[in-house]
Amino acid sequence: MQRLANALDVLLIRYRDLHTLETERVQVFQLDSDLVTLYDGSYDLFGTDPDEVMRNMIDLITDKLEFDRAGIFLLDAKGDLLRGTWGVDEQGTVVPIPTTVFPLHPEHPEALSQIAQVARGDLEYFLTQHLDQSGDQSSAEGNIKGSVSVPMRVGQRIIGALAVDNYFTDQPIDETQIQPLMVLANQGAVTLEHVRLYNELQDNELQDNEERLRQSQKMEAIGQLTAGVAHNFNNALQIVMTSLETAAPLVSGAAGQWLRQADSAAQRAADVVEQLMLFSRKSTKNAFEPIEILPLVNSTVDACRKMFDRKIDIVARSSAAPVVAGEETQLQQVVLNLCLNARDALDQVDDRLLVLRIEVDTMEFSDDQERDGRSLAAGPYARLCVQDNGSGMDEETLQRIFDPFFTT
Repeated sequence: MQRLANALDVLLIRYRDLHTLETERVQVFQLDSDLVTLYDGSYDLFGTDPDEVMRNMIDLITDKLEFDRAGIFLLDAKGDLLRGTWGVDEQGTVVPIPTTVFPLHPEHPEALSQIAQVARGDLEYFLTQHLDQSGDQSSAEGNIKGSVSVPMRVGQRIIGALAVDNYFTDQPIDETQIQPLMVLANQGAVTLEHVRLYNELQDNELQDNEERLRQSQKMEAIGQLTAGVAHNFNNALQIVMTSLETAAPLVSGAAGQWLRQADSAAQRAADVVEQLMLFSRKSTKNAFEPIEILPLVNSTVDACRKMFDRKIDIVARSSAAPVVAGEETQLQQVVLNLCLNARDALDQVDDRLLVLRIEVDTMEFSDDQERDGRSLAAGPYARLCVQDNGSGMDEETLQRIFDPFFTT
């Protein structure tokens, strides 16, 4: 009899083991099925509208994972509130739920809700017991009926919480259903984060485009104004120049010298008008020609040494003598303006050695480059560098240094 009893005990233990294995096999099969369902439905989460993504999440939960209801709650910008976004109401309709909020830091700790604890990271998840008609929690053995809340994570950061329940069917929710739900919650959180970043980039690009459009419109308006002024001024200037050329040979002595100086000044004014016409795109003159930078810089430096305060040490260096295509008058004006700006910056400096450095050299890019928003093709380049140890420019001034007629 003892042997029979021992045999029965062994059979009972094996039966329990087989029952446990079968239960675990069913649970693993269900988990695998849920994960495959999530994988197949994950493509529905893609989009650029966060509301659409969240509604698709709820549809996936109710249709594929077969929960009765779902609600998505996101942290506000300050991280103080968990606010509802979309959820299923008592009629089974997906509706906005922005008025449903849970404080994460209530004045009284006992007022802290379980879903808020999940969103704070205090709980890995929260699985409730079945709620009776009065709203009290009643105990249940084995599977637990009710609802479950899980965090929505992007990496280690929690951005909200996902809550589901079986409000209509009153079916129990067990532990095996939580893992697929957490996978979906995290997948939805990552998708929402991608949508947010995408929309931020779109907004920034839109702002950049609007700024470029405003700048283009401003430049067009300035160009039209410049063209009108230059045209009228040029008409008057041509009369002056013609009169001076006619009168100069007829007058001698000091008066003749004055006329020649006036004619020279008129020629310089004509060059200014030509530059204005080039700016407004009205000039047809193609002034580009090979220019040696070094002699042009040296002549500008000589002029600056005569004009500037002797306290300013002007240092000119060159390691090459590059030749570029351009218009000599414009290029010399650029160098002179840079030096004048440097002088003005040095005027605001006290008790310091004042230094203005001008350097000319060459450089070469082995591949295409992007510099200050401009594309530069590979190849050799001339480099002109004007530096001073003055007070510098603030950010607002730097934003406008290339605006026409703007001066610091």
